[in-house]
This record gives sequence, C-alpha cells and structure tokens, in this order.
Amino acid sequence: MKILFLSHTAAGGEFVVGSHQLSKQFALQGHEVVHLSPPVTPAHLTLLQKTPFERVRFKRWMKAGDVINHVTDIIPFSLIPWGIATRLGSGSDIFGYFLKFSALRQLRKHQFSNPDVVLIDEPRLGYLLKYFPKSKIVYRPTDIYHEIRNDPSIVDAEKGLISQVHGFIATSEPVRQHLNRLGVDEVLLLQNGVDLDHYLNFTKSKLDLPPEPRAIYAGALDHRFGFDVLKSAATKHQKISFLLAGPVEEKYKAAFSDLANVHFLGHVQYKALPNLLSQCQIGLLPMSDHPSNLGRSPMKLFEYAAVGLPVVSTSTPELERRSLPFVFLAENAQIFTDKLGDVCNADIKILAQQARDNAKHESWASKTITILNYIYSK
Repeated sequence: MKILFLSHTAAGGEFVVGSHQLSKQFALQGHEVVHLSPPVTPAHLTLLQKTPFERVRFKRWMKAGDVINHVTDIIPFSLIPWGIATRLGSGSDIFGYFLKFSALRQLRKHQFSNPDVVLIDEPRLGYLLKYFPKSKIVYRPTDIYHEIRNDPSIVDAEKGLISQVHGFIATSEPVRQHLNRLGVDEVLLLQNGVDLDHYLNFTKSKLDLPPEPRAIYAGALDHRFGFDVLKSAATKHQKISFLLAGPVEEKYKAAFSDLANVHFLGHVQYKALPNLLSQCQIGLLPMSDHPSNLGRSPMKLFEYAAVGLPVVSTSTPELERRSLPFVFLAENAQIFTDKLGDVCNADIKILAQQARDNAKHESWASKTITILNYIYSK
C-alpha cells in the first residue's frame, strides 16, 4: 500500500512527532511511505545562518527528498509563505497554488501521484487533497492548531478540508471536541504512543550527570513549558537534580541562574534519549497556562513510562480523563511541588512497574493497526 503523510513537521530535526513515528512503523510493516511537510520559501533564506535545520530543509528540497527510517521525506518549495498568503486573501488557496507545483512534481518523481491513503495532520497543506481523488483521506490533528500558532486562519483551512476527508482521528478529547465544533460527528480518539523498541532496546552507557534523585523534562522549552512551575519545584527541592533537555532561549535560562540544581542540557538527539531517561528517576511535564496545552497528547508521557519513570505533570482535562496510575497531576505550582515530594517518598519501584505496564499498551506499531482498520472501515 502507498501511504502519504502531509505533516506539519519535517523529519530529521530536533523533534520527533507522531507522523514520523507512524510513517516509520508503516514502512517497517512493508508499506511504501512518503512524508511531505510544509515548504521552504524565499522568506526562509534569512534563517539559513542561524537555524541549521533550515539548511537541511533547503538541501532536501534540492535533492527532491531523503530516506529517513525507510521513509521518503520530501520538502516542497513555495514562493509565498503562509503568513503572506493569508494577508493577500484566501490563505489556503494562495498558499496551495504556489505550493502545488513543487509538491506534485516531487510526488511524481517518487511515483506517488496516486497514493492509496493520505494521512494529513497539517491543515495548511489541505489544498493538495484535491489532487488525490482516489485516495482514502484521514485528517489527524495533533493539537488545536489555531491556539498554538495564534492564527485564526488555521480554522478556515480546517473547514476547507473537511468535505474532502473520509475519516477523522483526534489525539486527545479536546481535539475531538474541536472537530465536533467544526461539524464533524464521527471522530476516532487515538492518543499518541511510544516506540517501544527504541525505548526498551538501547545501548546503556553511564553518563556524567548531577547526583540522584534526578527529575527530567525532555522536549520543547517554549511558551508551552511551565517555567514558573519548574522554578517553584526546584527552589523547594534543592536535593533533586532537575535536568532540562531541549533547545531553549537564553532569557529562560537566565531565570534559573541562582539554582544550582537546575541543569540545561541543550538539544539531546532522539537516539540518545532512552539512555538519558533511564538514568533518571522522575519524568516532568510542567505546562504553562497557554490554552493550547489543553489539547495536548504529550509525546513524552509514554516515552517516560517505557523506561519506568513515574510522571509529575501539570493537570489538564485530557490527562485527568486518562487517569493513569503513574501520573501525578497538579493544578498549580505549589501542588506540583508537593506532588514531586510525594513521588520521591513513594516506592519508586512500584511506580516504575506501573509506568512500564501502561506503556506496553501504547506502542506506535499497535496504533498503525488501529489506523489501518479504521481506514478499511471507510
């Protein structure tokens, strides 16, 4: 089967997202898979010097694709970025018009003009759907995008693709409710998973890390991260080493200069994460009060769990709904601090086993089977 992903994030960068995981699993199962993400544009030229991955994206466009984890990852080109297109009029139509020439040409090069299945999680690429009239198309939003990007035009893009889609998959209950508000009645709820093989079968090597106990956060350190929550916990628990793995702006780091127990590790490659996580005792998910956090299905949740880390997290309606025994939820910074202390005083071995047991049922491989069964039913 030929499966095309129209994704919001190119593969091979700092973050591994759900479309990367699913495309890899489909490829391992013997399907032909192409992963296409938003285009490079002339506006991106200004980022080439300070953003290394932009150089990678331009090179990938010029090469008409790279193979990553058995998946052909392609980057198209467009003369106009989304932001300018939306200011000129109908963003989806203008953006899509300039995008289609490069995108369709690259798909033809890889003999992917007529995929059997299209899985789209980037509504800004919805213009391309009209060129796949024989494909089964599934929209799989992973967040409430207009809130993350502070861009109401994303909602218009979503409305524009709904009539072309055969099925809908939401990664969280708030995302499903968002689709309901757009007029979609039937939505499969399928939360993000974990690559069990990656997190269970890795080369162990001792790392030079601060003293135990170690509490770790791995992921984006941006406006969705609860810096105030983390600082409150680190101030109270001076004997805990707090490790923050991910790219971060200097202004955020400066706020922790007086805390010797907070350690910024910078970007940690995905292949190195299991070894790092395995040498910690607690996983952290402190989130800010940004409304986009309400729709999250945190990727790190079951990645932490797979290596046996109980999780202390800011509470969200989605995580409350799941009611996971290894996840300790906190409504505010003070309760987060208290919960962290509770976990440190608990029997970590019991919590670790609960975490591993839950992760076993959340593999990306099993989710691809669920998705295929869903597609066959359409």
